[in-house]
Amino acid sequence: MKIRVTLLAALAAAFASAFLWGQTRPAAALSGRVMSAEEGPMEGVLVSARGPGSMTITVVSDAEGRYAFPSSKAQAGRYTIRIRAVGYDLDSPRDVTLTANGGVTADLKLTKTQDLASQLSNSEWLASFPGTEQQKASVRACTHCHTLERVARSRYDVEKLTAVIGRMATYPQLSFPLMIQKLVAARIGGGTTAVPLAALRRDDVLGDADLVINATPVGLTNAKLPIRHAATPRRCLFVDLVYGARPTPFLVAATRAGRRVLDGGHMLLHQGALAFERWTGERAPRAAMARALRDAGLALTQPDAAASFRVPRPPTR
Repeated sequence: MKIRVTLLAALAAAFASAFLWGQTRPAAALSGRVMSAEEGPMEGVLVSARGPGSMTITVVSDAEGRYAFPSSKAQAGRYTIRIRAVGYDLDSPRDVTLTANGGVTADLKLTKTQDLASQLSNSEWLASFPGTEQQKASVRACTHCHTLERVARSRYDVEKLTAVIGRMATYPQLSFPLMIQKLVAARIGGGTTAVPLAALRRDDVLGDADLVINATPVGLTNAKLPIRHAATPRRCLFVDLVYGARPTPFLVAATRAGRRVLDGGHMLLHQGALAFERWTGERAPRAAMARALRDAGLALTQPDAAASFRVPRPPTR
């Protein structure tokens, strides 16, 4: 008898919870199902609605292909529906008009795409490129400003593409095609010179260098470092943008050569401080942030190295 009463109480609680959930579930301003002839109801499809003021809201379809935009997130107005499901497109453009009363239904039919390449992400493009991971490492930097699709679809030959790369070297990182920005000043030394990695071991290439910055993953593996630290003047400062609990092989070799070093922990610290000040409008607690980084096991090497470094002014012409 006790077991029966307990079971009945549990069932009653379950029905009550289901009833209350149905009563408190937010009303959908826009809902529907995502279907395709190939797969039927489609789960995991990103459904986006771009509406008034260029505001875009995105939801994900469930196991039955159902999606819903809560009324609290979608105000009245006209919306354009888009989807992201690799290998599929909407069968036709879809616009809907939401009213203050809500309750609009829009079922979406997907068809196999005719242009799969246009749907690839940067990671997928990179994975499709030939070559080893080390050979493809430098291509990742392209994504600071544009997608890898631009690179893959380029019809330029080697000569033309080399000229494009030279021009892009005059743009700062995080410039992008719709807002191209030029560097505000010439690089240290009055310009840039491209040399093969193997040339960095020659004395005549780094013989007058004041600053050497490693912005690549070179040296993180057992590969031989393509640079001879001792070829630089003793005043030279070596900077590695990688940060971690231990100095990188790049900085270890510089220290053994008697050169000053600085790791990427300071860049991380000051980038975080600038972001804090931009977002909050308050002065960043840099000392506290530095302590937090050290407590997390990050080695901030020789903070005085950067403070004492001075870039010589180029000769006046």
